[in-house]
Order: sequence, then structure tokens, then C-alpha cells
Amino acid sequence: MWMDGLARSPYMIDYTLPNMGIDMSNNQEDAFVHGLTFGIDINR
Repeated sequence: MWMDGLARSPYMIDYTLPNMGIDMSNNQEDAFVHGLTFGIDINR
């Protein structure tokens, strides 16, 4: 599964002076999630 445009707070905090605060321009991140799922579905 590919997810695009996620906003995470660690990348939005700007620690440089005098503009210290939240920087909304750097709030997009991508993520790729993979895995294997198996099982049985029983519908009654």
C-alpha cells in the first residue's frame, strides 16, 4: 500500500531563529506499507 501526502509533526517544526515555530510548507511525506495476510473468512 502506498500513501502519499501524509503530515507528520516532527517534520513541521522549525527550530531556526527568528522563525521558530510550525512550518506548514514541509508537511508532506510518503509511506509504503507491505506485508502478508492469510486466513479464513466464514460468512453465515
